[in-house]
Amino acid sequence: MSRNNSQAIDSDEDSCSSLNSRYASPLLSISPTEALEYDEKHVDSFNNTLDRKITKTKTNDERHQEFIRSIPFQKRRSSITATIKRKKSFQITNIVEDFKQDLIEYKPNDDPVEKELSDCQHSIFIKHKQYHKHNGISAILSRPDENKSVNLQKGILLLHGHCGHKNYINLPIIDDLLHKKGYYILRVDFRGLGNSEENKNPEEGRTLQQDVEDIETCYLFFRDIVNIKLDTIIAHSRAVVSMFEFHVHCLQSKYMDFVPNLINCSGRFDGIGLKHKIMKNFPNWEQDKGYYTNTFRYGKLQKIFIPMKESLSVIEVDTKERFKSLDQRCSVLSIYGCKEQVMPLSAATKFDMLFQSRHRLILIDDADHNFFGVVDNDANPLNLPLKRGKINYNFLVGKHIERYVSLDQKISRFAVFNNTTNCTRIKYYNEEDAVRGRQSKVLTYPRWPGPHAISNIKNLRDFGGYTTLNEKLDTKGGVFFKSASLREISLEGVLILKNVLRLDKIYVITESGKSCELLPENYEAIFTPISVEFLKIDSVDEVEEKTYDNLTNKYYNVFLNMKDAFKGIFEYLLSQRRRTLVGKENSVLFVSDSGHWKTSLVSMMLLKLLGVDEYTVCMEHCLTRWLLKNSDQQGFEMNDFLLMMKLNERIDKEFGSIEDYAMNELGLSMKDIMLFRSKFLI
Repeated sequence: MSRNNSQAIDSDEDSCSSLNSRYASPLLSISPTEALEYDEKHVDSFNNTLDRKITKTKTNDERHQEFIRSIPFQKRRSSITATIKRKKSFQITNIVEDFKQDLIEYKPNDDPVEKELSDCQHSIFIKHKQYHKHNGISAILSRPDENKSVNLQKGILLLHGHCGHKNYINLPIIDDLLHKKGYYILRVDFRGLGNSEENKNPEEGRTLQQDVEDIETCYLFFRDIVNIKLDTIIAHSRAVVSMFEFHVHCLQSKYMDFVPNLINCSGRFDGIGLKHKIMKNFPNWEQDKGYYTNTFRYGKLQKIFIPMKESLSVIEVDTKERFKSLDQRCSVLSIYGCKEQVMPLSAATKFDMLFQSRHRLILIDDADHNFFGVVDNDANPLNLPLKRGKINYNFLVGKHIERYVSLDQKISRFAVFNNTTNCTRIKYYNEEDAVRGRQSKVLTYPRWPGPHAISNIKNLRDFGGYTTLNEKLDTKGGVFFKSASLREISLEGVLILKNVLRLDKIYVITESGKSCELLPENYEAIFTPISVEFLKIDSVDEVEEKTYDNLTNKYYNVFLNMKDAFKGIFEYLLSQRRRTLVGKENSVLFVSDSGHWKTSLVSMMLLKLLGVDEYTVCMEHCLTRWLLKNSDQQGFEMNDFLLMMKLNERIDKEFGSIEDYAMNELGLSMKDIMLFRSKFLI
């Protein structure tokens, strides 16, 4: 994320109020002024319907369910030529706006032009009070089919290209595939197109900045109204530039947030190519200050004028310089047809070079700019549908995207991208270099320092080295480790713990009343001089029905039972001396039966207190299931990401934030928290 330069937090208690950790977390380097926007206390809002105050702060999940209950889900039928108006109106009530401005409104579209919509689809208008003058932007919201999929509580935004609309080419196909997989899908018409209101300034048209405002409106709709995280943006053609512009120069800087997956379908890289194309097709473009073209507007084909300023807003973008600061946590997928006829295919390789290791490129043979075949009655070995005699490769595009956004694929990308702990912020190797101001070599540590084949330890990994909400700071790598049982550890594994990890302490987390079989016999002699300490916690009953709510309650109770364990861990960590030589710190290992939930609660506590975002914390937790998926352990097939997210929400609801929990329940002072961050942030 891009951020303004920040200063250290003042030790005064008034300037150290904790932030709601779901959107931001107080870091040592964020000043009270910068934190002000995110540091508002929860304010009770009035229920407009019952005219009474709301006294209970609701979790995102509760607010999300209110949104679901507020939408009438009766089946609606309409066509291009005839529509059925709905008389039933609806509104959202009981929404607690926690430190957010009330900017977004939405209402049903009583006169939709779409063909038949399913029970899970809703035609709506979304309005930003500052950006839109009338109805706002037209959209179709598709909610998960509860009978066929798990509600992931994640959103996907679909964006059309130049002179397109929300039902353009592959957007309905992607919508149909993904909302059945548990996602909320929002496909919209940009202003001046489809059923949305007119452009802000008719003389300028659909400028890049106007696109950014419309995308920001969709982001806030997901965040403040539907109360789910925007997980993926899928953009076609010109909208690809709008997508990156929004992310780098709005989302990162204004909201300190990021979208994990950005998908580029036939996007343009060099704006100069667009200028040459326009001047070739419209020689009087500069003299006429624009050109006319045809597009669908309000359900029928119409001629509209494209002002010169609209085109220049895209042409003048320097993609390489402007988007090179894209958040490092984003993954980018680019899909192009090999028969691309609108722009040079070199755009695909340029995006690949720009985003490098976090970019994946897919080329589809015989597909054009809109992913249709170019030859009538061409060979069709995949038996894809046809459109006007040509193969419709948009179904293949949809399948590629469906696979890319699946949880397994996202965890795999997360694991590969974080296969070493990120210690790029290390500036000095020793005191002499520090005095002379040298920026020396970079240290990195392996994420998985002891492969199971060598160490005979399952799930041994470093959970440090992640970037914090303030992108200038990382958590230290090579300090915090977790693993499953050490019972079968090999001699090589012992040497790895002593000489590679430089372990000073092993915490063994066990349940009271159960025999501990996590360490080898005679472990004291084996691990000397490493100190071994047992953390006993009260056991929690197993749930009979493994639902998200039941499991969330179970792991929340485990979290509560670990209170004394957390106190001991922080007492030890705060007593450690900060080393002058980076890379010489002693490390600590947390061990539980599978290295899964108990150790993940420890890593969640430490990482969130250091300022790591919730998405990264949840993905780090998912790595255990990813590592053990080929083992003989029979894990319950449940979305670990969603479980950890719900657990974080529960903790935030009960305690305010992880900082409030640390101070009010564990007895840490703000000075202790600042000291903890100074020791383990680099």
